[in-house]
Amino acid sequence: MKAIGAGLAVLGVWLLTGRALPATEHTVRFRDAKDFAYVARSYYCPFFTLGCDVRKSDVDWAMVRKAVEDWRAVAPCMLGDYYPLTAYSLDRSVWMAWQFDLPEQGRGIVQVFRRPESPYESARFPLRGLDPKATYEVTDLDAPSGPQHLVGRLLLEQGLPVTLAKRPGSAVFAYRRAAGSSRPASTPPAAPNLR
Repeated sequence: MKAIGAGLAVLGVWLLTGRALPATEHTVRFRDAKDFAYVARSYYCPFFTLGCDVRKSDVDWAMVRKAVEDWRAVAPCMLGDYYPLTAYSLDRSVWMAWQFDLPEQGRGIVQVFRRPESPYESARFPLRGLDPKATYEVTDLDAPSGPQHLVGRLLLEQGLPVTLAKRPGSAVFAYRRAAGSSRPASTPPAAPNLR
């Protein structure tokens, strides 16, 4: 299982940078929490490990806790349907984004990465697999202001709007079909009780 985890972790970094950076073979210093988030989110997979030297006094434990809390919130979705929202590219001036969707639960996540040379601060990413008639609560894990309520059709046709002022930058959005909203299209209506 460890070999699979390491392989998936390296895959995330490779998708974003075009080169493998095994965590066991190097040490990375981060300027701030946004740098740390970009790299940590690149490593997200259904199982995730952070190795920190607990003997060092300069470790920002709040930053490490936030990365682990974010991962715990999104990891179950990574076992759902996968949709690339951008074409794969090693170009350092483009954005990369993908979506994991759990249609049976009406929830999922979107991971977005603004590469270091991208001149664009904003982009829209049309999502996939959503119920166009449903309303979704969309939460930016970096914005504690609470969820936005967006209609599925808007997310499917116009896309999820994302603004990342910093480059490189990253964001993770969790979405959930709002309570009382329609069932996903793949769920048949309950059979009536004829007794």
